[in-house]
Amino acid sequence: MCVRSFLICFANGSVSLMLDLVKVIFLAAVQGLTEFLPISSSGHLGLASHFVNFNPPGLIFEVTTHAGTMLAVLIYYRKRLARILQELNQRASAGRREVLYLIVATVPVGLLGILCGDALESLFDSPTFICAMLITTGMILLSLVFVRPGSARPLSLRSAIYIGLAQAMAILPGVSRAGTTITVARHLGLSPRTAAEFSLLLMLPAIGGATLMSIGDVIRDGTGELSPTELALAFSVSAAVGYAAIILMVRALTKGVFKWFGVYCLIIGFVGMLLI
Repeated sequence: MCVRSFLICFANGSVSLMLDLVKVIFLAAVQGLTEFLPISSSGHLGLASHFVNFNPPGLIFEVTTHAGTMLAVLIYYRKRLARILQELNQRASAGRREVLYLIVATVPVGLLGILCGDALESLFDSPTFICAMLITTGMILLSLVFVRPGSARPLSLRSAIYIGLAQAMAILPGVSRAGTTITVARHLGLSPRTAAEFSLLLMLPAIGGATLMSIGDVIRDGTGELSPTELALAFSVSAAVGYAAIILMVRALTKGVFKWFGVYCLIIGFVGMLLI
């Protein structure tokens, strides 16, 4: 009887562990995918919390998967980043200008996060607001149909300011950071590749800064119910899927199909409105 009870408990524990690992892999993959595709990870997680009683694994999981997606950007643009670092010692170099543009474009989201971060947190609990922002994201993306092909203006300080303001808007749940910044960049005349590059490099200081601000809370809360193995798995999956998503996103942008992600956002937004 004792042996049978032990085997049942062991089996139940193994199944529970397997389900936990599957959940970690799934959520890390979703984070890696939606961080770069213009469909808003915050919007999807917010609606999932409302409709299926989904509870996110906690801050440590968010920080870990964000670190994974940042690694994906670092690897994808490693040559460009190495060139920028080499040019920092050169006066009036392209590398120095780009770093300046990245700093300028990061200021709006940094200020908004510091001044209004607590107030904005409550919006994540409003499915109606999230659906409205997903619909807004859809319309923003579909506005790319008005961008004339062949536009290729160089990145400028003015462009960086406007793209930075677009990124600040994307702090709202349901607004895609990648979708909004890239769309604004294309309307400003930047080429698809330049728009994608600046948008993704702009993610590094924005998410890196937010992660640093969360370190204190992470240290206080610890790893919670997540084991080191699960965190390592979450990091690896978000990095791998994020890298693949970057490739997919850049291809969609250069082939002119990036805007059709807007149709998906509109459908999710309107369907969510009907179900609320």
